[in-house]
Amino acid sequence: MSNYEFKSNFSEYICGLIKQKRAIGYKYEPQEAILRRFDMFCYTYYPNEHTLTKELVLHWGTRTCTESIRTQRRRITPIRSLGEYISCFAEKEAYIYPMRVLPRHSSYTPHIFSDEEIKNLFEAIDNVKYCVNAPIRHLILPIYFRVLYCCGLRLSEVQKLTPEQVDLENGILTILDSKNGKDRLIPMHESLTEMCRIYAKKARIYETNQAYFFPNTCGGEYSSSSLYKFFRAKLWECRISHGGRGSGPRIHDFRHTFAVKCLKSWVISKKDLNACLPYLKTYLGHCSFNDTAYYLRLTADIYPELLKQIEESCGGIIPVIGGELNA
Repeated sequence: MSNYEFKSNFSEYICGLIKQKRAIGYKYEPQEAILRRFDMFCYTYYPNEHTLTKELVLHWGTRTCTESIRTQRRRITPIRSLGEYISCFAEKEAYIYPMRVLPRHSSYTPHIFSDEEIKNLFEAIDNVKYCVNAPIRHLILPIYFRVLYCCGLRLSEVQKLTPEQVDLENGILTILDSKNGKDRLIPMHESLTEMCRIYAKKARIYETNQAYFFPNTCGGEYSSSSLYKFFRAKLWECRISHGGRGSGPRIHDFRHTFAVKCLKSWVISKKDLNACLPYLKTYLGHCSFNDTAYYLRLTADIYPELLKQIEESCGGIIPVIGGELNA
């Protein structure tokens, strides 16, 4: 915890919440910064208030004229957790900001790539040419995007992969300090593992002591902007329509596509989704089943012929689509 001294009447509960979150493995640093601001807010505007009231919470949650919806939601979420902590562990009255009315990030609905689009995209990615200024770029990008798609990873998780985190003998990726401070192991298909072995040998990743498994020309991690520019060019080459920045398709939609196609396969195979969802939740590194269940609705919307089977299996946890998911 930082050296900040909490001053409001909620300081004991705020410190307790932060300690609890870190005890179960979360870094909770951005959230602590928000809670420090909330503490000062309470100390300034509600100095005599000892109860987390609806008026106080809604006052804090009011969106400012310069604030994005994403920032507003990020600012509200730790205060919702604080309300839950006070109610549960302190057994005191506390207003909990309703999850159903938390502002959505945007109206963006993920693009789920069809099998034909995936085929065409990877054919285009495989045709990347040798560049004298980036001599191993043509080796990196075909594997980079396959790891993204085939393992359902976040872009940042692939960017930060080091050679030590890629076990080419057993085909296991070790994802460290991911979103919410989580670590996890990701098994790769043997064919992808073999492609990684060939790439690592050709690029001399282990021989040259590279800091990253996919290094840029300076030996650092590939930037999001350069990857996005390459991705946009390949979308254009494959005649896949793009609505402009913020409209998609996005690189992150590879992850959405991975999850939806996994669920589709389970539904067709008549797997018990209630039993399988925990595996997908762990594999994707989700904190909440709500994040994983989101993909059930995407699957049902994109493959309506499967809707009946999905609803029969776990219809009670299918959420409504209406906002962006960055999980």
